[in-house]
Amino acid sequence: MTSIPRFSQLSFSQLAVSHDEQSFVISGMGHAPMSGGAQVFTSSGGGYAASTLPGRLTKVNLAGVWQWSKAYSAIDYTVEGSSKAIKNECWGVQSIAEGYLIGCGTGIETCPGDGTPYDLDCAAGTADKRPGAYSRAGGVWQSMIVKADLAGTLLWQRVDQFRADNAPALGQPGWWRKSSASEYLLPTPDGGIVSINDEVGGIGLLKLGPDQLTRPQPPPSPPPPYPPPTRPPALPPPSPLPLPPPSPAPPSGGTLIFALQIAGTVEGFDEAAFRNNLSARLDSISASDITLQVSAASIRVVVTIILPSAAVANTAMGTLTELASSVEDMSSALGVAVESLVGVPEYTPFTYRLGQKVDPSRGVDAAIIGSVCGVIALGLILFFIYRLRASKLQKASLGGIDVQGVGVEVSSTTANEANQ
Repeated sequence: MTSIPRFSQLSFSQLAVSHDEQSFVISGMGHAPMSGGAQVFTSSGGGYAASTLPGRLTKVNLAGVWQWSKAYSAIDYTVEGSSKAIKNECWGVQSIAEGYLIGCGTGIETCPGDGTPYDLDCAAGTADKRPGAYSRAGGVWQSMIVKADLAGTLLWQRVDQFRADNAPALGQPGWWRKSSASEYLLPTPDGGIVSINDEVGGIGLLKLGPDQLTRPQPPPSPPPPYPPPTRPPALPPPSPLPLPPPSPAPPSGGTLIFALQIAGTVEGFDEAAFRNNLSARLDSISASDITLQVSAASIRVVVTIILPSAAVANTAMGTLTELASSVEDMSSALGVAVESLVGVPEYTPFTYRLGQKVDPSRGVDAAIIGSVCGVIALGLILFFIYRLRASKLQKASLGGIDVQGVGVEVSSTTANEANQ
């Protein structure tokens, strides 16, 4: 078995098996000159100069063969001056899936006391010349935690000091320099770290939260094997039932009927001219609103006018009444020789049945029938009066009376009866 190379002034602290169980790592500290294996540190080769003390992590395989060594430091030892007064020592180490956690301490151990500039910086705690660095006197250390990847490459490191609640912040008046050192590390299930510390006042615990910078993120959840069922699209709300159409407003008009006796013959009567002439004299009435029934007598014309409203009916009645006062005016207006106006114009408002207008032609027929019935009734009355008088006259003639009253002398009694 090949053994680990010998290193001058190299100290080992703790051992941890790698996460894949194929190797192990060892924490510790060591300074140049260091030789052996595959790594050599010299002041001219960009490594650590003599008398420096970086923290160390070394990997060895299961056969005991050295793989690599890495160094970690809170100070840049390549900076000229008194930087080598600051030492780094690592103790605890833990193997995790993404690499390694290392618990360390950093600070000034002792000063030589020879009065040199290095000794003066060491005694004053000003060996770290970087801007913003706080002074650290000899014997005062700080906790240093390092995270490295599987190849030992530095991912991050941090330096801490215990400070009580409400104590002054670092560098502020009243700030008290205290020693702290990370001795043992425990990874926590949430991805954080617990550090068991060596404090100047006893044992301390430092808890760090989850590593959001270098901790691997869990892989995304795989898609479900089958797409989740989708809800059917919502049905649109039912359309409201259509409302029945509103009942039409009852018309306010009616019909106007009158009859004229006109000189001439039925064959020579111009109905179109008559309607046009009549509509020209009536407001809001067209020739199509006028219906004529023409019969011989010389010419008997029954006129029916459809009226759209009561107001138009009133106006038409007034116009016709004015024309009827003079046969000459009516003849002139209508373009025919009017002999007489039979009766007076008759206005009949529309009647309605369940909100519907009765057919105007039926109203015209009813008006004509009424007029005919009236004439027949008048004829019957006149006929009965005539028969009554004829009967009385016949009785008188049977009593020796000359019904004509010519050339006959009658007694007073008989005459009185005749007069009665």
